[in-house]
Amino acid sequence: MVVRIRRLREDDLIDSELFGILVLIGKSESFGFAKSQQQYLYGDSETFGNSKKKWRNNYMNNKFTVINSTDEDKTKEMDRISKIAKLNEIWERYFFDMVVRYTEEYGTLYKQPQDKLAKVGFAGIKYICSCRDVSRENFKLGIDEPKTLKQNQYHFQLIDSIFGVLGCLTLRNFVTTFPIEKSYDGAKWQEKDYFYTMDVLSKMDWDKPIGRDELSELLWDYMNADLRHAYIEFTTAMSAIYRVQTGKGIAETWLDDLGIPTYTVDRETGIMMNNQTGDIMKPKKVSHIQIVK
Repeated sequence: MVVRIRRLREDDLIDSELFGILVLIGKSESFGFAKSQQQYLYGDSETFGNSKKKWRNNYMNNKFTVINSTDEDKTKEMDRISKIAKLNEIWERYFFDMVVRYTEEYGTLYKQPQDKLAKVGFAGIKYICSCRDVSRENFKLGIDEPKTLKQNQYHFQLIDSIFGVLGCLTLRNFVTTFPIEKSYDGAKWQEKDYFYTMDVLSKMDWDKPIGRDELSELLWDYMNADLRHAYIEFTTAMSAIYRVQTGKGIAETWLDDLGIPTYTVDRETGIMMNNQTGDIMKPKKVSHIQIVK
């Protein structure tokens, strides 16, 4: 079957995102839902729970508060927020346009040259990180809506497909594309650092494609902020899907298996409930202010 691909436009946000990933995977059934079901992914026109227009409108007006602020402070905050919105749009357009171009040229993304694999993988990770930044700002403004199961499935499959592209890179090109963080004092603080990552890499073949499964193992030990944030987004979506299926997230299930209690907190009253026993408690507020006579 021949699929004709038109150039993506900014106004085609929903179609471009879903169609771009269908092209990336190669066939729509890999997702378990058809393009005609996109309204269930976004609600009519929403991406990850918030439409671009709604997000932009909330950010481009003065609906935020800076305590003891001046006009200069508000201008700086507007500039900061505008930059986040603009970067998200830029990475989105760059990534999906590249997916379409390279798929037209090579038929599939996974068999293209290493330099182009690196470009697609890098742009994909940057796009995911920019979506994370948008979500964090939405949360600060109180307009971040909970994702539906379909939205979490889409988000999970999107990142998984990007990781699939990265798995086609050789380790040498992967390290060049995503440099290891220059943090050298991990031994002092008992944490992973540059030396820890290099020790892991020294046991691998640098001129062989990493592989998708091996990439998942590598990301646990690879010190790079963008990859770390993308992997957190990946596991968060995975946990949300698991919660719908079982009633508990992945972390809760793991803690239950170890016999470690978890708690649900009512943010308004501060009351905590033990999820295992049902016991209710209200922590005492600790004052850090002392009266000096």
